[in-house]
Amino acid sequence: MAAAGHTIGDTICFPMVSYVVSLKMDNFHSSDNQSRKTLEFPARFRSGVAPLAEARRNLYDGLCIVGCEPECGKTVLMCGLAGVLCDQGAKVRAIKPVTYARQSRSSTEYSFISCITRKPIDYTPVHLSFPPLLGELRWEQIIADTISGDDFTFVELPCGVSTPLFLERESTGSLSHEWRTSADLIHDLQFPALLVARHAPDVFEKLSLALSYLKMRSAQVLAVATVEANPLEAHCLDQHIPRDDFQLFITTNFKLPYLGCLRFSPSISVSQVSQGNLKRTTEECMDLLILRRSLNLPVCPPDDREPA
Repeated sequence: MAAAGHTIGDTICFPMVSYVVSLKMDNFHSSDNQSRKTLEFPARFRSGVAPLAEARRNLYDGLCIVGCEPECGKTVLMCGLAGVLCDQGAKVRAIKPVTYARQSRSSTEYSFISCITRKPIDYTPVHLSFPPLLGELRWEQIIADTISGDDFTFVELPCGVSTPLFLERESTGSLSHEWRTSADLIHDLQFPALLVARHAPDVFEKLSLALSYLKMRSAQVLAVATVEANPLEAHCLDQHIPRDDFQLFITTNFKLPYLGCLRFSPSISVSQVSQGNLKRTTEECMDLLILRRSLNLPVCPPDDREPA
C-alpha cells in the first residue's frame, strides 16, 4: 500500500486508518428480513457516504474494471483475467453489480461471466434506466455485495467512468442537483481501477479524458488496457502506431503500466455465451505479472482447485 503522499500515475493513494467504528443500519436488510447488521470499518470516509468497503483490511482485495465508453470490451477482458488467474490457482471472482441493460438483455452477459469464472451469480444485479435513482441503501448494498467473501473480486462497472449511477435527492424528495458516477463507486469501494479503452485511432483522447475524470473524483488507477472491440479500427491504429510504440505512448504520457491489447477473436461472443479461446488469448496478450505484483491475490491450495 502506498504511503501518505505517494502517487500511482497521477492519482494520490492514502493509507488506511487503523481504528474502527461501528455502523448500524436499521434498513439494511436482506430479502428474507434478516436481523439488523453491524459493520465495522476504518473511520476515514468521504462526507455523506458511508464507506462500507473499508470493512476490508487490504486496499487491494479487488480491482474495478471501468471503461472509457460503453461496448469497449470490459466484460470480455474481466472474464479473461479472472478465468486465467483462477486456472493459475488464485481465488478470484468476477461480478457486475450494476448494468444499464434490461434484465432480459443482460441475462446472456451474466451467463457468460458465470460460465468462465465457474461461479454462480450470488448477488442481485441492479438494472438501471434513466434517470438513475439508485438510492443510498442500494448504493451501500452494492458495496456490501462487492466486498463480501474472501476471494479477490474483479468488479465491472457499467458504461464509462462518468456515467451517472445515482441522481441524489434531498430529504424532501426533490433532486439535490448532484449525482454519483462509476468513478465515485470506485472511490467508495477503495479498489484500484483498470481503465479499458477500445484499441482504435481515438484511443489517446478517450484515455486522457477518462483519466482526468478519475483523478478529479479521487479514484486510483492501477493500469491501462485496450481491447480490439472492432478489428478494422484496431488495424487502422496499428498501421500508423506499432504495438511497441503504442505501449511507450501510454507509459510515457500517462505514467501508468500498460497491460496489453486483448486480440479480437470471432470465437468469443458474450451474446452467444461462447468463451472460445478467451483464456488462451488473455494469457498471450495481457501482462499478468503486473497484476500479480500489484494486487493481493489469494492462492487456492492445489487440492481445492477446480478443473479447467
